[in-house]
Amino acid sequence: MSTNNLNLYDCSWINTSELENSTILITGGTGLVGYNILQELTKISEDKNIRILALVRDENKAKEKFKNLSAPITLIVGDVQDELSINDPIHYIIHGANITSSRTFVEQPVETIMTAVQGTKNMLELAKSKKVRAMVYLSSMEVYGAVNEEKVLTEADIGYVNPLNLRSSYPESKRLCETLCVSYASEYGVNVSVARLVQTFGPGIPSTDRRVIIQFIQSAVKNENIEIKASGESSRMYLYTFDAVTALLTLLLKGEGGKAYNIANKSTYCSIKDLAKIILEIKNASSTVLTNTGSEEERKIYPPDSYLYLDVSELENLGWTPMFSLTDGLLNLINDLEDNN
Repeated sequence: MSTNNLNLYDCSWINTSELENSTILITGGTGLVGYNILQELTKISEDKNIRILALVRDENKAKEKFKNLSAPITLIVGDVQDELSINDPIHYIIHGANITSSRTFVEQPVETIMTAVQGTKNMLELAKSKKVRAMVYLSSMEVYGAVNEEKVLTEADIGYVNPLNLRSSYPESKRLCETLCVSYASEYGVNVSVARLVQTFGPGIPSTDRRVIIQFIQSAVKNENIEIKASGESSRMYLYTFDAVTALLTLLLKGEGGKAYNIANKSTYCSIKDLAKIILEIKNASSTVLTNTGSEEERKIYPPDSYLYLDVSELENLGWTPMFSLTDGLLNLINDLEDNN
């Protein structure tokens, strides 16, 4: 859908009446997805009287990040790996705090695992003790592991992850967190659903970010060749941040406890190499795409080639549909980066 006639932050089509007079806790609020969730919730709270709590490690960073939001955020300063003591009632939790850097997965695999697993256990314990109405856990498409053929993947189709590969600290910890969610749903009745997000992108990503999309855009703006360290054949789907927010709110209000949902935009499926070419075309760059430019050591931080075309029918059955095409989303991101440089 073209963004020309679309209010970028209009979620009025989602029935948020159940959120009225409730308290919602968000973890990972200074990250891309978490911040966009907070941005939307503060707008909804203007007439729904929502109290929003955000668990943050760096209070000063959070205050600076949240200063322009349309409603106040109550900051809870702490680490997701530590047990939380919150006296106030909590009705909903969206848990997105996690390490997301591929380099960190390899250089600090223990921290990657423990942040995910211990942090998720703590949030589930909090959800259990507070008897929350619903919780959403932000998982990842990487739980599917290496899928070496192009096929539609439902939530039941899981590929191979090598547990002896250091980079597996991320997908393996995500898999265990999903099992924790299912276990708490079954054993303790916690109404927690799992959101398997594909790679999200949109305005708000800093130009210093190391995501491949940002690196590709920076090369295209300078009319330089885009160098892909690996083969570039891995194919996946992408999701604009606004669509991620509407999907997560849909799960919070309608998701089934103990169940996983793919969150992706079917129209965005392409190889990493093709993504680079699209960005070059948007910028009318005369440069080209080079693959396999990384050393053997550099390539260790990237997952093996895989094809992740996710079936999103379970989420669509809840009434959700994405609004942003890959090109429209990239244009918005590029314009945002250029406006802020």
